[in-house]
Amino acid sequence: MTAWRGPIAICLIVAAGLTLYNIRYPNYDPDQHIFGAMILKDKHPELYRADFFFSDTSHFDYYIPWYRSLAGWVTGDSGSETFLRRYNLLLFPASFFFLLGYFALFRRISGHEGASWVAALAAIPGRHSLSVNPFGIGLAQSMVALKLFFAGVPWILYLLIRFDFSRTAVCAAFLILGVLSNIHPILGVGLATILAVTLLFFPQRPRISRSAAPSAGVS
Repeated sequence: MTAWRGPIAICLIVAAGLTLYNIRYPNYDPDQHIFGAMILKDKHPELYRADFFFSDTSHFDYYIPWYRSLAGWVTGDSGSETFLRRYNLLLFPASFFFLLGYFALFRRISGHEGASWVAALAAIPGRHSLSVNPFGIGLAQSMVALKLFFAGVPWILYLLIRFDFSRTAVCAAFLILGVLSNIHPILGVGLATILAVTLLFFPQRPRISRSAAPSAGVS
């Protein structure tokens, strides 16, 4: 556990910095406008009664109810001026687990702590291949559901590599993926498909050197 103290402290500092910046300078995009209206409608059913879409909360079912509840709890009864700033509080756990997860993953693969930090930090402003959305946490992008989803992705990969793609690890990985799919179903289906195809058609798993991990202090 001692080997994790430094990385955890660094990730906490970086996550706090990114969160505070986005709270101070929120960046609005269509996701925040639509999601904010959903949250307000959940709390105040009398709103938007003449609107075709927002008049009925059943139209929101494609956005997972428990995630809407979480965002509603975080934002409280805030108005339009403070909604996004409070919503951005969720950037803190998303940023922390994203950065720590990728650091652990890269350290497990390479056994080199310095290179792992470079790779993990470089992943922050990256782009994923399925769309043009920020991959993970981004640098100056406000909170959206996919950020929380991406915070769990490196832990799936770390689990599989750490336990050499054992049956238990694969089952646990898909269990975690199922939970993440309740945050962002579309990306969940995509990642599940990629993982399933990889496991079915590429039975020879890449083996990570066991000598690298202990040298980096990874258990």
